[in-house]
Parts: sequence; structure tokens; C-alpha cells
Amino acid sequence: MADLAEHIEVALTERPESCRDILRELGDPRTIAATALQESGFGPGAAPGAFATPGAGTGQAPGRRSPAWLVVLLPVLAFGLGYLWIPLGFALKVAGAVVLFRSRHWTSGQKWTGFALTVLAPSLMNVAWFLFSYPNDPSQTEYWTAIAATAVVTVAGAGWLWRVRSGTDVAAGQFPGSGWWSWAGLVLRAVP
Repeated sequence: MADLAEHIEVALTERPESCRDILRELGDPRTIAATALQESGFGPGAAPGAFATPGAGTGQAPGRRSPAWLVVLLPVLAFGLGYLWIPLGFALKVAGAVVLFRSRHWTSGQKWTGFALTVLAPSLMNVAWFLFSYPNDPSQTEYWTAIAATAVVTVAGAGWLWRVRSGTDVAAGQFPGSGWWSWAGLVLRAVP
């Protein structure tokens, strides 16, 4: 990139009126960008270990992404804390969805399924409760049954996301109790 900038600077001092011609002489911008990415160690075909930066040589942009356990934990926290203060639950659901869709641990289809199980279905269950059951003065049994059903859907969705994740954290087992398939598995093991 430094050579390219120097070439453009020198050419502009020699021919200041022909900026477009100078850029045209350089070639296709996509080829220039691909070459620059490859030389920096981030493009496809870059030498592995070109730089000690995450994503180098993998064709992926470098950067920090959230760990898989955070994506799984946020919907569960949104469920629990959402009953204490609704705006906090909503904020945690939005944060969980954003982190899920930015994550590299799941495929696109798995992300949409996880979103449907951990955010969409529990939210629709809450809306249905407030539209249909709440105005009819439900009993405590109905109330706690609805909460339990929402909890089961949320935890099952989070457990499914944890089970189907991919990446380096799977091999390393970077989560408490990761020897089993999910939090739901931990709960089922505790029940006699």
C-alpha cells in the first residue's frame, strides 16, 4: 500500500491534471484491494502466520468477537431479569440477537433457528399472555405455568445453540459444565 501511495503521489506531481489517467493506469481496484489484503495477511491465500493477528490468513477480517457462552447466556438472563424490569429484559434480548448474528460460531440457518427459539418464541409467548390471558384475570397456576413454559423454551433454545456451536471453544470446553450437552442437560442430571 505504501508503494501504491508513493506511486500516486509521484505521478500527481508530474501530471496534476490527469488524476483519472493515473488511477486507470494502476489497474482494477478489486485486484489492488485483493493484493493488499493478501500482503497484509488477511485475504484468501495469505500466508498462514503472516501476522500474529486473529483472522490472519483465514480470509476473515480481524477483530474481536464475543465468545459462544455469552450468546447462550444473554437470552437466559433476558428471561430472568426481564420479569424484574421489562426494559432490561428487552435490552438483553436485543443484545443477545445482535451478538448471535455477529458470531462466527453458528451457520446462518443455525443463527435464525437460535433467534427463533431464544428471542422470538418467548417474546411471542409473552405477547400472547398479555393479549389473551392477562385481561381475563388468570389464576396463579396459569401465571406460573406460562412463566415455566417460557423458561423451558428459552433454556431449550439456549441449550440447542450451545450444542450446535462450532469453533475453538468447543474443543477447549470453555464453559462450566461443558462436558454435557447443555444447561438443560445439567438440570436433567440434577433431577432424581
